Amino acid sequence: MRAAIAVLFIALVGLATYHLVMSQANPELRTVDIEGKKLILRGFENPAVKVKGCGEEALLHGSIVEIPLNCSKVKVEVYSEGRLVFSGSLSLNP
Repeated sequence: MRAAIAVLFIALVGLATYHLVMSQANPELRTVDIEGKKLILRGFENPAVKVKGCGEEALLHGSIVEIPLNCSKVKVEVYSEGRLVFSGSLSLNP
């Protein structure tokens, strides 16, 4: 009986520790979504977006940016606080 109580106590302490650590971590997820020609960024601090395509390049700032290039596929780089945090190729609907 004492062993069962000890195991239960250790499990509760472990869960409480896990909850405390996870609550201190950054709980906000970073997402990059595209809707038409708008790029929607969530969870980034002071985002700067570099968009490349069709031999052109644009540097944009903000969490919701309109992609000014008329290409079907663009390469997107997202910088947050001066660091590259996302890079990928996206297809745009014409």
